[in-house]
Amino acid sequence: MAVAPIGDDGKLDYHSVTVAYTGTDPKNANDTSSDIELFANGNGREHTQALGLANNNPQFRVDSQAESALKLAQRAQNISVKHGGSGKLTYTGHSLGGGLALFVAVRKGGIASVFVLRIHGSF
Repeated sequence: MAVAPIGDDGKLDYHSVTVAYTGTDPKNANDTSSDIELFANGNGREHTQALGLANNNPQFRVDSQAESALKLAQRAQNISVKHGGSGKLTYTGHSLGGGLALFVAVRKGGIASVFVLRIHGSF
């Protein structure tokens, strides 16, 4: 989701757009798969095999969550610029969403504020 504050004039402030990404839903196989791909492999490959789609057929190509996160950021940036904003976004998220926010901030340039839960061990 992308959000912008309402200014004193009652209008959206397109100079201050934040894109927020959600954390892992353990009931969603795509989220679990994205956690593994984004953090273990360092990339965001398509989930065609996980969805049972054979041979990576382009007709059935499914974006990874990392690719979808980049597309959401680009749409938010385009809307910001269209309405007179700077197009400079900030990113936030928790868990998987934090990883996606960091990934997008590095790829597109920007600031990310993320939240992680320490289960055990140290960071």
